[in-house]
Amino acid sequence: MTDSRLFDQDSSGSPREVDRVPDEPRDVPETRHRTGATRTGTADTRYDHEPRDDEMLDAREYVRMTRPAGPARKVVFTVVGVVVVLGLVVGGFGLWLQRQINPPGGPGQVLAVSVESGSTVDDIVDLLSDEGVVSNPTVFRYYLRWRGVDSFQAGEYSLARNSAFDDVITTLEAGPGARQTERFTVPEGLTIDEMAVRLESEIDGLDADDVAGALIRMDSDWRPGDENSWEGLLFPDTYDYDTGEDAREILERMNRQFDSVARSVGLDPAMGVNLATLERTGLTAYDYIIIASMIEKEARLPEEHALMSRVIHNRLAVGMTLGIDATVIYARGPEREGEPITDADLAIDSPYNTRLNPGLPPTPIAAPSRSALDAALNPADGPWIYYVLAGEDGSHFFTDDYNEFLRVRDESRAAGLF
Repeated sequence: MTDSRLFDQDSSGSPREVDRVPDEPRDVPETRHRTGATRTGTADTRYDHEPRDDEMLDAREYVRMTRPAGPARKVVFTVVGVVVVLGLVVGGFGLWLQRQINPPGGPGQVLAVSVESGSTVDDIVDLLSDEGVVSNPTVFRYYLRWRGVDSFQAGEYSLARNSAFDDVITTLEAGPGARQTERFTVPEGLTIDEMAVRLESEIDGLDADDVAGALIRMDSDWRPGDENSWEGLLFPDTYDYDTGEDAREILERMNRQFDSVARSVGLDPAMGVNLATLERTGLTAYDYIIIASMIEKEARLPEEHALMSRVIHNRLAVGMTLGIDATVIYARGPEREGEPITDADLAIDSPYNTRLNPGLPPTPIAAPSRSALDAALNPADGPWIYYVLAGEDGSHFFTDDYNEFLRVRDESRAAGLF
């Protein structure tokens, strides 16, 4: 049976629970609640306010609960995360871009850059990239557009490798300046060692040893894969050079000039692997350069180059030794330059001694001229197999008759021509 004292009715008529007062008082320890109200140990004592159930718990029984993140808070966290990631990406890109615009390490070697007339901005950017002046041509193009730069003057500029973009633009916008140039000449028929000495004497600050060191770092399409000699591959000519250029830049220009001249007379590095050419002549492009170098050393008059070429080709065709004294002189070394050939020299055990060994020597023996290169590829028509010095002007006598050769040889020797 329900105790009627436990319920009352509210205004709606529904029963509500009311305070139940115990029949007998009992001692209750004093309890300090979070509200600050104090309860004494008698039943007559009332609270300052109606206590909640949770206020009846001891403080040690409380557990701190993490409020679960709602949809709005998740959105905030996501946005913050995206912003942080984008900040890192943008910051990294900005650092990379700054290193392109202003590369680390500072500017390098100063070199002459020639902007040809009619060059577009893209042409100039490609040139600067090839020369190592700007490290990233794509970024440089966009940088020029951002700066509103759309043209430069043609002419010669002194620019440093690994330059900052702004430095390059400042130099180009200032226009071409006067170049400090000098001139040197390398005559035909010099060996690499002789050429190094010549360059040392003509170029201030260049040492002969610099030539050998520079050539080691260079390459050429004209050489066979197993050959490292540079004989015959630096074109003899007169060159203008900038005073700031080093040995490698000068030698590379001489090599480019050789490439240009050799191609202009009909030679091509591909002849070394062209089976049709080999079947027709048995000679590679490198072989023709070797022949040209022998022509250059043997013939004193350019008009005799094609005649001497014919003698060499005819001897190769019939399997005779070439018997060219210039190869023997090359074999005995530069220390005896200018001395007459002796019987001991003719017996030197060397692949360059064409008195003893059939066929061509292994490399060119000197730097050939354009005329010699052309003659090697295009010999004159004729049956000649022999030639001998016959005039004080350096002219030779050509024949296919051995006895006639001996007669003219003796006459030239008697005249003191050799």
